[in-house]
Amino acid sequence: MTSELERLVIASTKLARADDWGREALRVNRRLATAAPRSAPVLLRLARCLVEAGELEAARDAYSRLFELEPDEQTRRIAQHKLAEIRARLGARRVIDPLEALRHGEAAVAKGKLDEGAAWFERALDLVERDGGDEGAVLRSWAEALRDAGKPREALRPLRRAAALDPSRRGNTATYVAL
Repeated sequence: MTSELERLVIASTKLARADDWGREALRVNRRLATAAPRSAPVLLRLARCLVEAGELEAARDAYSRLFELEPDEQTRRIAQHKLAEIRARLGARRVIDPLEALRHGEAAVAKGKLDEGAAWFERALDLVERDGGDEGAVLRSWAEALRDAGKPREALRPLRRAAALDPSRRGNTATYVAL
């Protein structure tokens, strides 16, 4: 018979391979982290699920706990990178003006801090959506900032999101990035 721990490991691995970090993955990885609290891969998966669920403080704690385990270099770098991203997202939550969030996003992207910029642009999107504003304009500004920073491939993601909001602009995506 397979033990409960083995079933959880198998379920967690399958969900991660399927790039599923949703509610079920969070439930499985929480149980797994309780059963194996000193496992770096388990903490990484749990932290990812927590980020996806918007539980940023809990995700920050999970990534921070990784350092207590003296992880390998790759795990340490992942945790450091994700902690910086979470700090940016937590900081962005305090801003209530969409234009301020947009300016922070543009500045971060211009400095090459793409994850920090993404956090700020996502915050601007949240605020614009709340206020009934033009989400497409924020997404196009994000894409423009990425393009201007020499990241045309990365610019496609926000442009595609903008095109999904306004299908009449869908044909302009490739042209826009090429400019």
